[in-house]
Amino acid sequence: MFLQIILSALGTSFLSGIFGMAGGLILMGIWAATLPVAQAMVLHGWTQAVANGSRALVHRRQVQLGVLLPYLGGALTASVLLKWISFSPSPAVIYLGLGILPVVGRLLSGRVRFPDPVGSPLASAGAGLLVGLVQGIAGVAGPLLDMFFVESKLGRREIVATKAATQVVSHLLKLWVFWGLAAPEPSLLAGTAVAAVLGTLLGAQVLERLEDGSFRKASRALVLGIGGWYLLKGLAAL
Repeated sequence: MFLQIILSALGTSFLSGIFGMAGGLILMGIWAATLPVAQAMVLHGWTQAVANGSRALVHRRQVQLGVLLPYLGGALTASVLLKWISFSPSPAVIYLGLGILPVVGRLLSGRVRFPDPVGSPLASAGAGLLVGLVQGIAGVAGPLLDMFFVESKLGRREIVATKAATQVVSHLLKLWVFWGLAAPEPSLLAGTAVAAVLGTLLGAQVLERLEDGSFRKASRALVLGIGGWYLLKGLAAL
C-alpha cells in the first residue's frame, strides 16, 4: 500500500507538472478507492499542496499576484463554510464530482464565458469561493478552475504557475477542513512530498518543449477523457 501511494503521487505529479491539471483528478480517484474518504482527502490535500507549491516555485516569476491574493479571500470563505457544516462526501459522490466537473466544463467551453481573473479581483475571489466549495465535495476542482483561465490572455507558463499557486491555497485549506477527521502517518507525508516534488521537476522539463496550441488541445482532451471514465464509475457506485 505504501509503495502504491508513493508511485501514484509521483506519476500524477509528473502529469500535472506538464499540463498543470489532470494529475489531481487521477490521484483523488486512486486514493478514494483504496483509503477512507477523510484520509484520502487529507493525503491528497497534502500531496497536491506540495506538488503545486514546487510547481509554483519553479515558475515563480510567472505567478500573477493580482489573481492569487483575491483568490485567497474567496477560498478561505469556502473553507470556513465547509468546516462549519462538517461535510464529508461518500466515494460515490467523489467519483461523480470528478466525472461531472470536466464534462460540464467541456460542454460550457465556448458557450458560457467565465470572467477572466486577470485584472478582476472580483472574478478571482469568485473563483476561489467556487473552487473551494467544490474541492470540499469532490476533493478536486481543477477543471472548474480551468474555466476561469480558458480564455485568458496568459501564456502556458503563466497559466501553470498561477493555477499552481491558487491550488496551494485551496489544498492547504482543504487540509485544515479534514485534518481533524484523519491524520496520515508521518512516513506517508514525507514519502508523498518527495514524490510530488520529483514528479513536478520532471514534468517541468516536458512543459518547456510544448507549444501553447498543443498544450491547450492536449489538456482539454486529457481532462475530458478522465472525467468521462469517473462519471461512469460514479454512476456504477450509486
